[in-house]
Amino acid sequence: MEDRVMVDVSMLLHRDSLNQMIGLAQAGALGQIVVSDTFVRMFGEAFNNNSEFGEIALSSLSFHFEIDENLIDINGIRTFLFSKEYSENIVRYSSENFNENEIFTNLLNQTEDDWIAEILFEEWEFLTTNSWLVCKFRAALDKIVEAGGTAIHVSKRAFETFVRKTIKKPQGDLSPNDNIRAFGKWIAVGGSVLAGFTMPVTSAILTGASGVFLIYDP
Repeated sequence: MEDRVMVDVSMLLHRDSLNQMIGLAQAGALGQIVVSDTFVRMFGEAFNNNSEFGEIALSSLSFHFEIDENLIDINGIRTFLFSKEYSENIVRYSSENFNENEIFTNLLNQTEDDWIAEILFEEWEFLTTNSWLVCKFRAALDKIVEAGGTAIHVSKRAFETFVRKTIKKPQGDLSPNDNIRAFGKWIAVGGSVLAGFTMPVTSAILTGASGVFLIYDP
């Protein structure tokens, strides 16, 4: 899945970023995005069958990903994840390594919630073995770092230096398109997915298969 971008659960929970992704999908401009398989299963169990688990799940997701419940569009998420209209846009990523990794154990102790710990672990595993994780808010990344994930925080100035070297633009202002061009060179998505994330987001950037990642918070 090296050529795809994973979206953190916060991107789905917040109605603004969710609506933007839906709009891009309707325009044929979203491409394929990766989501946590555990989140999809959790959401389906909690909200697709009038389950009593729904209220508990909503509260837990709101708390751990720091999204106000009033900003979570349950029907919109359900449509995006489960309708045939968007089925080609969603790729689910699952892990089989929950019981074999200290990071997962730490996440479980930290969150005291099996579902949330598995979601965060899948996001961490994808990020450190595949490609990119894009977040609306950085709560997930902070929890991963607290659980033992190794991150290098990159300043805006340092990030712009990376972009300038990548696109060979030593001077002049950098535009959003310049960043997208750099993203397109860093990963083989052609820019179509990342071009859609025009709101301020946090991008966690893989540096290699070593489990170390960069965080750029614009």
